[in-house]
Amino acid sequence: MSDESEPYTFANGNLLEKPNTYFYSTYKGPVFVSSFFDHRYSIFKDLPPAMLAPLPQRVTEPQMNNSIETPLLLEYVLAKILGGEINDNRCQFWLERLVKKFEVTKRIHQRYKNNFRAVDPDQHKNYTLYIRLSEVFEAGYTTSEDIRLLNVLLKTIDTICSFSEHLLFQDRSRLAFLIFREKKHIENMIHKKGLKHVLD
Repeated sequence: MSDESEPYTFANGNLLEKPNTYFYSTYKGPVFVSSFFDHRYSIFKDLPPAMLAPLPQRVTEPQMNNSIETPLLLEYVLAKILGGEINDNRCQFWLERLVKKFEVTKRIHQRYKNNFRAVDPDQHKNYTLYIRLSEVFEAGYTTSEDIRLLNVLLKTIDTICSFSEHLLFQDRSRLAFLIFREKKHIENMIHKKGLKHVLD
């Protein structure tokens, strides 16, 4: 890190209790990118070897007249994406809701009502759900290159990094893979935009 770098602070603190708003955050050019990569490496270096996301279970689509079990919803959406059906109307319907819900609350809850409000607002501390949600967004971005999915992926990984030391061993390995993929996505985007100097 150069002397003029500022620390990356968006993954600091207990983000499950006090989520980031990201309001009024500004891009500070190469210095910010350097600080971001330095932060991610500081987490990555202490993680076990990276592990691919487990293949999703084949589950039926959640029904809007019932409460929605988030673990099953994430499996449904991920299976759709990996099956080449990201543009399917039902996949898009749920993916949009997951993106919007995390952008607003910076949390993922165990169960949702049919209006997609949390059944129990206090049930937002299932660490593995944050890993699986990130895997959904990462797979979605890999498939579509929809910048909204990369943006929300960075935020979910910020949140996970804030409690990474509390993850189970397998989830730590999955986090290592997510950080690796996140870095590749950002580097690829920078190259495509002709901004290679940002990485120098």
